[in-house]
Amino acid sequence: SSGINAEWPLRPGDEGKEKFVENEISDWITDIQALAKIGKTEPQLAYTAYVYGLSKRWSFLCRTTPGVAPQMKLLEHHIKETLIPPLIGRDYISDESRKIFSLPARCGGLGFLDPILMADIEYECSLAATMQLADAIFTQQNSLEVDTVAISETLKSITDKKSSIHKQSLEQIKEESNEATIRILELASEKGASSWLTALPLKQFGFLLNKQEFHDAICLRYDFKIKGVSRTCVCGDDYSVNHCMTCKKGGYVTMRHNSLRDLTVEVLGEICKDVGKEPHLLPVTGESLPTGSNIKDGARLDVSARGIWTPLARAFLDIRVFNPQAQTNKSKSISQAYIMHENQKKREYNSRVINIEKGSFTPVVFSTSGGMGPEAERLLKRIAVKIAYKRKEDYSHTITFLRRRYRFDLLRTCVIALRGYRGAYKPDRVDTLDFNLVRTVY
Repeated sequence: SSGINAEWPLRPGDEGKEKFVENEISDWITDIQALAKIGKTEPQLAYTAYVYGLSKRWSFLCRTTPGVAPQMKLLEHHIKETLIPPLIGRDYISDESRKIFSLPARCGGLGFLDPILMADIEYECSLAATMQLADAIFTQQNSLEVDTVAISETLKSITDKKSSIHKQSLEQIKEESNEATIRILELASEKGASSWLTALPLKQFGFLLNKQEFHDAICLRYDFKIKGVSRTCVCGDDYSVNHCMTCKKGGYVTMRHNSLRDLTVEVLGEICKDVGKEPHLLPVTGESLPTGSNIKDGARLDVSARGIWTPLARAFLDIRVFNPQAQTNKSKSISQAYIMHENQKKREYNSRVINIEKGSFTPVVFSTSGGMGPEAERLLKRIAVKIAYKRKEDYSHTITFLRRRYRFDLLRTCVIALRGYRGAYKPDRVDTLDFNLVRTVY
């Protein structure tokens, strides 16, 4: 589709308005069908094309043409039935799931906004944003004097209004949902948890996912049943998304931790000196430490570096990735779970680092759903400030990029854990191997 054709704009009372909108919707449905076909092989690319491209076409129409909501029913039908299922790897979606997917990614959805619900809202917001220009045209002013302060306030109020509408929709969905769904939405709504969805699929930064990875990432986000896997894990428990995040068979829990550790070392290497991986702590030689402190010889932390918080001072970091859906964490709120894991690390290492190493200690806690604890958030912001200053870049761009780097590394290790081999490797005995050797007599 070439977008809005030459017949636009039409006044609300024009007899041709309905026919014009009908023709546009027909073209968009054709594009949706083509995008759904692409989505079977490249769902991440198709999803990005829809969110950042195709959906903007009818958003523009809704902002400029009043009273089109009733005609958007056919478009909504094709979004729900034709487009979304192949993109997320499901045969169909329920009405409950459609409501969730209609939320923005930051609210726990997928950004498939409902055009029926948004049509009138988009038009009202457009009227407010263009009021100064419309008044100038109506009064036939020779020149336009724009009140930039008023426009900024109007745009802010529009943003707040849309945000409020989405939050109300989220709260309404929670009221109609069970505890498991509410927990899923809370985890998906965490800051940074949806950054993998809003990122462009750029291969050079590691942001590109194949179709199975993208579908599995959706399963992780909404705790969907995984397709094409055994019903039972090698450890004997039922195979599920939740179990895959905690099962220690196969070494995927360790791999997840090590991936974030190595990324942290890489990032700090640009802005700090004396960056170390798994540094040994000085031995305890009679110092008095609180109960619960780790006093073992040879104790190590994940990362150390100089200059994170203050010049030349050595900072120690220890990383933990926990599953918020595990039984030990499920009874706690998300914020309580982060604080609990941070405090566990602090009880073990904080006093030893401060009193013996004369340095600082920061517990860096992530959840498998993509969120991070307060201490990790503070660390990431500090790193972003220093990188932005060094590269002479905007802080907002730097922090966004860092969140995505961490999120994609975490996501990939979680996705690998869903389908990775968990059995023990058993090499064939030499005497049972057939080398296809031909006996030659000389």
